[in-house]
Amino acid sequence: MLWAQNITTMENNNSINNFDFDLNLIANFFKGLDRQGPGSDEQTLLALSFIRDFLPNNRTIQVADIGSGTGRQTAVLANALDCHITAVDFLPQMIEGVKTRIVKNNIQSKVTPLQGTMEALPFANESMDIIWAEGSIYHIGFKKGLTSWRRFIKNGGFIAVTECCWLSDKRPDQMKWFTDNFLEIDSIPDKLMILQHAGYQPIAHLFYHLTVG
Repeated sequence: MLWAQNITTMENNNSINNFDFDLNLIANFFKGLDRQGPGSDEQTLLALSFIRDFLPNNRTIQVADIGSGTGRQTAVLANALDCHITAVDFLPQMIEGVKTRIVKNNIQSKVTPLQGTMEALPFANESMDIIWAEGSIYHIGFKKGLTSWRRFIKNGGFIAVTECCWLSDKRPDQMKWFTDNFLEIDSIPDKLMILQHAGYQPIAHLFYHLTVG
């Protein structure tokens, strides 16, 4: 998890049907999971703790949870902050999960579910205190997400993202498929440099260690 602060058509019908079918397979698998990405409630709260003291305490904090899934981290944030969260996900099955979760947690007044894409977010410029993308920014791309979302963040606001990083220069043979197909995976220092070039000031980072062996 990386924290940073903002300082300033298909060719034919068969292709479409196959694409929709694949999305349904993905949605039907993930909607049954309580959390759609890495981490835990404790790690969500730990990530939040890095900037909590810098948030305004005289008004409701505006949060965009991008790629919310069924909203596990959405509920954690809603219960931890005086805030309003717009939980955005592309898949309608995930948004239905958010709706179910916010009723279960009695946080309907604090969360608005929204089906939409990362590429066409409907927010006004400088309308968000926090953009939260826990395990999701890879869908749009790390650099592209940071660059295109920055305009939505208020001056002095924050972005929190989860990104897959290498922890050393060594690449295990078992990871060859990832090195060949996920070229954006890079080291933490290089990711922090991308953050800075996109106009952010890195605040803190923490990592979940994946061991291959």
